[in-house]
Amino acid sequence: MKIRLVRLYISSNKLNEAEILSRQLCGKYPDRIEAWLTLVDLYQLNHRYQAARETLVLAMDKVSDDDFRKILTKRLAILEILHENRQAGLTLLMQIAESDENDLQVRATILSMPEIYKNTDKAQKLVNDIRDIEGPSGLLWRLQQSSLWINTGRWNENRVRITEYLNRCIQADPEWSDPVILLGRMYERMGDIASAESLYRRTLSAKPSMVDVVDELIALLEKQHRYVEAMEMINSLHLVSRQTNSRRIRILVHSRNIQQAIEELRLQISNCPDDIHSRLLLARLTWQELNDVDLAMKYLDEIDAVLPDAMASLAFRVAILNAADQTQEAIDLLDRAARERDTFEVWLVRATFLANIGHFDEAQECFTHLTRLDKNGQSYEILGKFHVDHQRLDEAIDAWRQGAAVCPSNTQIKRRLIKALLLRGSTQDKADAISMLNELEKEYTNDADLLWVRALILLDEHKTQVPQARKLIQRVVQIDPQAVDAHLKLIAMARDSLDYISARDLAIRGLAANPESISLLLARAEAEKLLGNHQATLEMARLVLDKDPGNINAMKLIIECGIHAGNDELIRDMQMQVRLAANHEPDNEQLCLLDAQVTLALGMENEAITLLETFNSKNDSSPGPGVSLMLAELYRKKKNYDRAGHYLHQAAQQAPFAPWVVGERIRWLGDQHRYDQIMKEIADYQEYAEGDPEIIALAGEVLGVSENPDHRNQSWIWLMEAVSAKPHLIDAQLQLGWRAMEAQKYDLAEKAYRTTLKYQQSNIHAINNLAWILANHKHDFDAALALADRGLGLSPNNPDILDTRASIFALMPAKLLQARQDYLRCLELLPDDSSDAAHVMLKLVDLCIRLKDYPQARLFLDQACDIDLKKNVFNASQRMNMEKYNTTLTSVMRSK
Repeated sequence: MKIRLVRLYISSNKLNEAEILSRQLCGKYPDRIEAWLTLVDLYQLNHRYQAARETLVLAMDKVSDDDFRKILTKRLAILEILHENRQAGLTLLMQIAESDENDLQVRATILSMPEIYKNTDKAQKLVNDIRDIEGPSGLLWRLQQSSLWINTGRWNENRVRITEYLNRCIQADPEWSDPVILLGRMYERMGDIASAESLYRRTLSAKPSMVDVVDELIALLEKQHRYVEAMEMINSLHLVSRQTNSRRIRILVHSRNIQQAIEELRLQISNCPDDIHSRLLLARLTWQELNDVDLAMKYLDEIDAVLPDAMASLAFRVAILNAADQTQEAIDLLDRAARERDTFEVWLVRATFLANIGHFDEAQECFTHLTRLDKNGQSYEILGKFHVDHQRLDEAIDAWRQGAAVCPSNTQIKRRLIKALLLRGSTQDKADAISMLNELEKEYTNDADLLWVRALILLDEHKTQVPQARKLIQRVVQIDPQAVDAHLKLIAMARDSLDYISARDLAIRGLAANPESISLLLARAEAEKLLGNHQATLEMARLVLDKDPGNINAMKLIIECGIHAGNDELIRDMQMQVRLAANHEPDNEQLCLLDAQVTLALGMENEAITLLETFNSKNDSSPGPGVSLMLAELYRKKKNYDRAGHYLHQAAQQAPFAPWVVGERIRWLGDQHRYDQIMKEIADYQEYAEGDPEIIALAGEVLGVSENPDHRNQSWIWLMEAVSAKPHLIDAQLQLGWRAMEAQKYDLAEKAYRTTLKYQQSNIHAINNLAWILANHKHDFDAALALADRGLGLSPNNPDILDTRASIFALMPAKLLQARQDYLRCLELLPDDSSDAAHVMLKLVDLCIRLKDYPQARLFLDQACDIDLKKNVFNASQRMNMEKYNTTLTSVMRSK
């Protein structure tokens, strides 16, 4: 009867009387579980979670019945999980599972926690236990086995069985939403959005009241920005779920229906006086969208009346005061709150606010104070992050080391510590990090975060580890499709190996799971650009600007598309956007460089120089190497080497051995034929910095122009060194191939061109020159013709490839007519009096003589002579051949 009286007190909101009576009942009847659980409910209702925790521990000691003790243990486990001590809660549940081999519910609860999937063996054992309890015909084990495969990234190889298992669950229990949602999420991970949507709609057509399936469908539509359909779905189903209502509000905000969102929230709070979340959102919209501070504060007062210790209300109230230039009032409010309530939440809000306004010393004191209010190590994690945010890595590592020692069960601290040690990078740091990683991997065998760290370590060790690292990163994105950094690393690895198609496909796959990711949209745009798909590049870059109007990389891509298409209107539009952004960030060097690039694209070189020099003078103390380098390049191209040298010196003061600085200096020296100085520059570069193969290759290309044998020999050495270190350096391979052909080292040239085509299958220069080598020096006419045909397929009106194919036909007696046809086509494509046309005419002279078409030969010879007289086209050897052709033709014509 007294338990009923407690419940009556609770229903009448007489919580103090209910608590007093519950305490009395627990003391009088310590073996009665109802009294203990009621007291715990009261504490939780009042947000007194520590008191609830202590009560459960005390009850477990007082209650003698094993079944009751198990109920209390489960309740304590759930409390720990819900209130930021998940590892302790999971440990309690695992203890229950080990002590009771038939407890189906506790095993299902454990499997609902994402942490368990980091240890695949433990998770699989729990699934096997459920199957043993249920028997082969059971449904729950099928659901849990499917969930395990999906959440550990093994859905692809098991998708047939997953589909079979989940469909069986759906057919057996049409009211059960879990298998529907799980199957839909697998479809989403596969990128099969249509199948996921179809499944959700099919389910709802039969059971429209399945609120969680509705939420999945609405979320799916929202991800695709189909806000109108999402809203129609909510309106048509007339659902009253708080989650669905929250989603409805969010959709209204996203679609900028602010007034309707506010009206919906007002209705919601009138129907639910204790709805804190809706009041907080209403306060935010009222302040940010309507600029009504007083009304926003009124809603926050209502929150405080319901929940006096609400951290979100305090944080938002402080933010409003600070935005209204009442920073001291905000500080006073936080000081008062800390004096009145020495709680973790209040001190966290205080510390965060002080850090945000630049009061770093006071903030550090607050973050340090948190460690005295925290029992699970969260405070050390936060303190370390504060230090990292302010570039104090050593202090962060010290905080996380201390936290790991105080709370050894907090694996999150250890994860942060591992990454920080690897970032600091001393030999001992790396050894400590790897040791901790090894220990964590024993416990968490399938953890995406740990796999990612291991992959980064492999990539840092040696390039031979790249394949293994790639496999680990592929595993990461299977387990966690939302791991954007892992998607980006895979894209970068494909791009670095010049596999641009794979880079584009990987970006598409990443976007399927992360449609809002600006980084992945940019990666897709970059890949499309590298593939030459300029329209797709433009579309992707515009999507980025829709989400982030000031994104410099997106603006740069759009400008490059405009330059490629010769679209001055697009370029001018972007110039306006760049300058608008620069007005807000006048010291942003990247925006200045972009503005200069646009100005150059519009043909205004002097204006671009003025713009750069103005920026340079305004930021004289630290102008930034980018502006200095661009000025150096522009003056170099104008042959104003003194001015270019001035800006090169300026850039070198900030980054003397940065590759882009060294590279521009090599070009500057090369344009002045100062080749000995280039050799000295590279010697210094290799002595003081790790030589970048791209810079070594550039030096080889520039030095190869010199007539000095020593310079040319060193050029060979550098080019060979560069392509040996990085075979995919296309420009270096092409330069090496051309130099080898000049030196008649055709085997070396063939190797260079074949390597080029391995990394860039459509490289016209490599196709053309390799075809020529195969025909003229390998006499492999079939392979040579196949290459030439491939080149013409890529570039049908390319006179160089037509010339090469004609020369191949000319080596084959049965193909002379095809040779003449290609040479004639070349002449159509070339300017009439050009040097290239004269060389083709000379080849036609020889071919027509062989075909006994002497009049045509005479015509081409006369035309070639005319061009040579005007432009001095031919060398001595070619003129000797022309004399021979003239003699032959004169003799033939006389005989006729």
